[in-house]
Amino acid sequence: MSKVTLEILKDYSFQYEAVLDDEETKLILREFMKSIKCEENLFFLERLLHYHQKRSANNKWQLLQTIYKEFFTNDSDLELNLSQSLKDPFIKEYLNVIKLLKQNNNDILQINFNTLEELLLKVENSILLIVKGHVFPQFIESNYFKDFILQKNKNYLSRIGVVKALSHSHFVETLMDMTTKEITLDQLKMIKRFSLCGNIKESSKDNSNIPNNTTVTSSNTKLGEDKKVKMTTNTKESDNGVTTNVNTNRTSVDSANSNVSDSSNTSKGSSSSNGSSLLDGFWLPLIQEDNYVAYVSAKKFKLGDDINGTNQGGIHFFKYDIKFPYELDFVMNTLLNCNNRLEFDEMLKSLHQFHYNPKEEKGNVLKLATTLTQETYNFRWPLSQRVYHFTNTMVYDTTDKIYIQAKKSCEIPEEYITKNIKKEIDNSVKALNFGAWLFQSIDNDPVYKCRYIQLVATDTKGFIPLSIAEKIIKSRAKNFGKKLVKFLEKQKEMVDKNLKQTDNKINSLGVLETLKENGNFEL
Repeated sequence: MSKVTLEILKDYSFQYEAVLDDEETKLILREFMKSIKCEENLFFLERLLHYHQKRSANNKWQLLQTIYKEFFTNDSDLELNLSQSLKDPFIKEYLNVIKLLKQNNNDILQINFNTLEELLLKVENSILLIVKGHVFPQFIESNYFKDFILQKNKNYLSRIGVVKALSHSHFVETLMDMTTKEITLDQLKMIKRFSLCGNIKESSKDNSNIPNNTTVTSSNTKLGEDKKVKMTTNTKESDNGVTTNVNTNRTSVDSANSNVSDSSNTSKGSSSSNGSSLLDGFWLPLIQEDNYVAYVSAKKFKLGDDINGTNQGGIHFFKYDIKFPYELDFVMNTLLNCNNRLEFDEMLKSLHQFHYNPKEEKGNVLKLATTLTQETYNFRWPLSQRVYHFTNTMVYDTTDKIYIQAKKSCEIPEEYITKNIKKEIDNSVKALNFGAWLFQSIDNDPVYKCRYIQLVATDTKGFIPLSIAEKIIKSRAKNFGKKLVKFLEKQKEMVDKNLKQTDNKINSLGVLETLKENGNFEL
């Protein structure tokens, strides 16, 4: 299990109660509070915890006397630093109880402690507010805590901390789960963030951190350029696929007419900029053209586990960011069409749909519509045939006006696998993959009309060394953009010359159907 790093630490939030429940972190917290001269607060809260566990009046009174001597007397080293409005009423009531006990021959059962306990509770709440609201956040940021936790592994970190939603670690730990068949809205948010953010700074010419065997070729493309689209899209899925029209007034989701529409304003605080500081430098350029940039992640990952940015083991993520001079509906319908995919990608041997899972809403729980599919690839030597099992979903994001198709490896139930498909699986190495396709209209550009981003990470498995397998994938990544541009040029030319008819029904393996059913979300 990998050790904790400062980068991973940023992705976790810590609860006061969880830290106190762990003996090691409680001792470190105590050392920190001693260093800032307020350790008496922690001792007091521990005493109060014991007090609340007492049941008999006699045991409570015995502990109350100890609490009074330790934390409310002037000659105690642990005297609490309280306001007089809290301290004086408690002391006054405590002395009153002493007086009543003398009057009742020290019969504790004759004494009512309610007022004293109420005043003690006010002191406890005040101290708890100080410790949780002021001291504890300082502790989490202190070297006391960091030096301690950096010696631990991620299992220990998970015992005392919780992964922040949409953080890098959340991305690694939840999105790259290669077994479940669901894709959540939070995961789609993370996909968008990792697709739109984290490019290397344009001014940075230092390529020393680019992974081994990576060469960079450049043109006039601005790295990290993220064009904002200030338009509203009305999307209709017809038998021909998806068509888009500018619509500034209408806002509805009409499932009967298969409409997916929105009129939300473009958010200046959208996720394309949100959290960018966390993701700065996540992507490094592989190749750059006027309308195409291929990126490789600066870090390596194992699908399902983080490698903490080392280059030992794990795989890189790749991203293709391409601008086309064609309308979004043409680009999206062309690329999602299975027939076109098989024609374009000479390594893609076959595509198959197993099952369609409709959208479910039960109370506050939403399960997006998904389609379970298989993709079989014949990579070049020395890789043999690879088979991938996917869960796929697609939505329209109204914040950045972007269509997002996400897919990740999953387990396919045996009952969905026919004999012929099983034979193909048996003759292949079962590999893992995570990916996303994003489509976004471009506004106010004289040439380009659609932006297409593909995010992909693949673990080819098998016995081929990972370095060799990734070299093949990296070579594919470098050539992908140019080939795709030429393919779309050819398709558009054939359509314009009526040499190719658009399909009456696009076979997208159910992906467009999930878009139709899932509809719009603000991601």
